[in-house]
Parts: sequence; C-alpha cells; structure tokens
Amino acid sequence: MRTIVLYTNSYPFLHGETYLERELEVWAEQGNCRLVLLPFECMGPARAVPEGVEVFRYKRRDNVVADFYRACKALCRPFIYQEFKALKQRGKLSLKGIVRVFLSAIKVERSLVTVRKFQQQYSEPVDLIYCYWNFPYSFAAALAKRQGYCAKLVARVHGGDLYESRFAINYSPFKRQFVHDFDRLYFLAAGGRDYYQQQYDAAAVDARLSPLGVGMPSLASTQAKAPDDVIRVFTVANVIHLKRLDKMLEAVVHLAATKPDCRIEWIHAGDGPLRKQLMGQASAKARELQNLKVTWLGQVENQKIHSILAAQELTCVVNTSESEGMPVSLMEAMAYGIPVVAPDVGSIGEIFDQQSGVLLAKEPTVESIADAILYIEQNNQDGAMSLEARAQVAERFDATNNYRKFVQELIALAEH
Repeated sequence: MRTIVLYTNSYPFLHGETYLERELEVWAEQGNCRLVLLPFECMGPARAVPEGVEVFRYKRRDNVVADFYRACKALCRPFIYQEFKALKQRGKLSLKGIVRVFLSAIKVERSLVTVRKFQQQYSEPVDLIYCYWNFPYSFAAALAKRQGYCAKLVARVHGGDLYESRFAINYSPFKRQFVHDFDRLYFLAAGGRDYYQQQYDAAAVDARLSPLGVGMPSLASTQAKAPDDVIRVFTVANVIHLKRLDKMLEAVVHLAATKPDCRIEWIHAGDGPLRKQLMGQASAKARELQNLKVTWLGQVENQKIHSILAAQELTCVVNTSESEGMPVSLMEAMAYGIPVVAPDVGSIGEIFDQQSGVLLAKEPTVESIADAILYIEQNNQDGAMSLEARAQVAERFDATNNYRKFVQELIALAEH
C-alpha cells in the first residue's frame, strides 16, 4: 500500500482550506493507499476527517527566539545565498529584498521542523508528498525529497501562491529555485499555468490542469430569485484591501439611491481587519437610505454559506477582488443556480460566460458593478441565467469527477 502525505497550510485545523473536505471524501474511497494529513499549523480544535484518513499533529514553538535561531540556521544553507544572487539578478537586492528572503527562509525552516518531526514518527520514506499550496512549506518538502525521504513531490497552485504581484516587493522567494524539484504541478486553469511557466522560468515543468470542484446539490427548482421588489446580493471574502469590498459597499449604496422603490440587501460572509471600518460606513449609509440593508455575518462555517445558497433567495453572488485564482465560491453559487458577477482577473473568465453572469473589467467602476447586479435582476426573471449557471458548473466543475481523476493520477504517480 502506497503512503501519500498531504501537506496543508492548516487543515483540518483553523477555518481555511474548506474545499479539501470534498476532496478528502474521494481519498477515503481509495483502498490502495494510505493518506496522512500533515498540517503546517496546528492550532485550535480539529475538524472531523473521513475514516481512514490520518492526521499528524505537531505544534511548533514559533516565537522570536526560535525564529532568530532559524534565521541563523538558514545562513548555513546554500539555498539562501542562491536566492540573494537571484535577487541581484532581478534588480531587487535591497534591504526590503533581503528582509523578504529572510522571512521566507524562516518559514522554510519552520516547515523543516515539522517535516523532521513527521519523519521521526513515520520513519519509512513516503511514496509521494502532495503540497496543497506552493508556499514556502512546499520548499521544505522539496528539501526532504532531495534527502531521499519521498520518491515523488507534487503541488497544487491556486491564486495566493501564484501571482507574484500578491507578494511583498512583487517577489516570491525560492519559487524559481525549487520549481524543478516538483515532479508535477497542478493548476486550476490554463491562464494560471501559463503565467507560472513564464513568470518562474518553468517551461520544462510537468504542469497539468486540475480544477477544484463543487458538489451538485439536488434542487427542487433551478431558478434563484430574491423576493419581489428586493435585490439581494451575497459576497464571501476576507475583509481586506485586496477584495475591494469598499467598492461593493459603494455599489449597493448606488443601487439604493437610484432605485428608491426597491429594497437593496447585501449579505457578507467573512472577516478581516477592515470589517469594523466598513461596518461603520455601511451603518451610516443605511441611516441615510431607508431601503438599504447590509448584514455582516463574520467568519462562518462552510455549512452556513451553503444554507444561504440553498435557499436560492438571492439575485446574484458578487466577487470584487483585484486578484484571484479560480474562486470556488463562484462555482458553489452557480451549482445552486445563482448567477454571478466578478471581474476579469486570474482565471475567473474560465468559470462562466455572459449567459450565466456578468464578467466585469479588471478595474470595475462602482457604477459597472451596480449595473451588472441590475442586469441579472432584470434578465433572470425567467430563470434562464440560473439554468445556464448550473449547467456550466455541472459540465466542468463537478467535484466528484474532478477529484477522482486527480486522485487517481497521484496514486498512479506514487506507484511508479
């Protein structure tokens, strides 16, 4: 029986990586491999995992003293000096650049601690390490492979770990240096794969497409529609600058001001440092506009989000982010027959077309967001956009089909 290690950022701990839940169900169906979850962070209670899936728990001591020691250890490793050389070649050798490399090196060292603890418990080499992200902890797995601990190494690449513009000084340390240690990289969409291969000098890497997927819920009716005389929109995002929720707020304010006879409702799921500020602004606008209602749910479990989508009492689901990979939140909405509105960033344009939503410009105006919402409200009266949204997801993003194909590919790789 093959042993495969799934290296996550924190799953099954904390709140992230919820899309792994459905993938793990497929892994649990396999009788020819042993799957062990290796979380980089182990904090708080763990979520339940399917029977047969193991979880390795190790909580590191991450503090200033420990990280100073790790920084010193990094100075003894060749890869940090190779990165300094790369910094100079790319014209980024500055104090900020050096600090950026050191911070990433500390994360690699933290990850090495976790990997070595895992090696002590599971002394036999593993057949394959599958990193859920292409973040620094995956580079520690690359070092483990160099030492002969694992035979094969693969990683998924999403959005936050893909686009270099998302990183400080627009630079992702070590990615170019370790890219050829991976036997295979999996991307959510062709656009992301092409960007990676060009940006990180990775034309020779085995780069494959494997979209995430969503379940196709049973529906009594495909049509999603808010109550009469109500426009109700739903967003799911961290409340940070990257998500441009200030524009979303301005858009619903614009709708409320231009459609006084219609009730405008915006429901948001997600938390972050800007939440308090935006809540204050939203409350002030709601006092001025009696037909405006904004509801902040905060951080909620994925089940709560699905219950809102399942009710289908929404006009549309909106994404306003300035950078994305291929957001599953849009696919989930479409599976419930809910049209979507999103900017043409990352691989969003590969999820839906004009028959199931509105694709905005990369830098959408407040008015264009409001107009898109209004367009869907007016053009989905017969449920045609809802029907098309569900059909498009069923064809390309059915979780069971996508994950079974992906899992079988990894098992086959581990066996050779």
